[in-house]
Amino acid sequence: MSFSELEAITARGWTQGSFLGTDAARDIGLDGDDIDGWLVASHPCDVVSRSLGNEPFVDLVPVRLVDAVDGTYAFGANPRKLHVDIVERAFEADLIGRRTLSRELLGNVTPAGNLDKKSARTFAQWLGSRYSRPFFPDAFNDRRQPSSKRVNTALKRLGSSLSGVYIDVADAELGDDEVYTVTLLFTILPEVLNDPSAWADANKAADQIVDLWNDEKGIIVDKHFVESEDDVPISMLRTYTRLDFDSYTIRGDEAGDQPLSISI
Repeated sequence: MSFSELEAITARGWTQGSFLGTDAARDIGLDGDDIDGWLVASHPCDVVSRSLGNEPFVDLVPVRLVDAVDGTYAFGANPRKLHVDIVERAFEADLIGRRTLSRELLGNVTPAGNLDKKSARTFAQWLGSRYSRPFFPDAFNDRRQPSSKRVNTALKRLGSSLSGVYIDVADAELGDDEVYTVTLLFTILPEVLNDPSAWADANKAADQIVDLWNDEKGIIVDKHFVESEDDVPISMLRTYTRLDFDSYTIRGDEAGDQPLSISI
């Protein structure tokens, strides 16, 4: 492939988060059952690299149409699925069914659209979380497992006002006669402070989760906070680890709203 042909990839606007429609995908030999499009997952620098030898392929994630973006699957809160708005439609990205495509083929088609800056950042963080999301001691996970469904229920019912849940807990495997002492930080977007109903829901969700965990044997929630993201210093985030839930609703009026990241 010539340099000018590689330049066509850049000229057409391909980058991480670019949307490849089904018709264009079929034109370059990419097809899939029940697939409504593809999002480019490769790093932006790799997508437009001038060396085809160093970067011969791009990774693609399949997407399927959904009725609307659901907060349960937005903002990277769920490590397996992500809802995004693109080309004025709502899609669900799923890491199952990822494909690898010869990068040179991108020079023959034009993306139907690109994720906006905030959504692209969320998409990149979501991709990375598949491999780098936090892990906790088995003993701690075992102790909080009995209440996990009720915690998720509380988050579904009341957690739409939360932008994140963070935890400070020992990373050691403790014995049966030892107790995990936990501090929880619940974050909200700044506008929640001006919405009495949303603020009340955030505090109710936090209180319910604290009560559920305190009922578990071997766990004590010593302290918990509900704080606006504007009031959470970076020094605090260095201490806490984000909790990811398979079913976890967080607040966001637009698909681009971005919860706190603790990748420091």
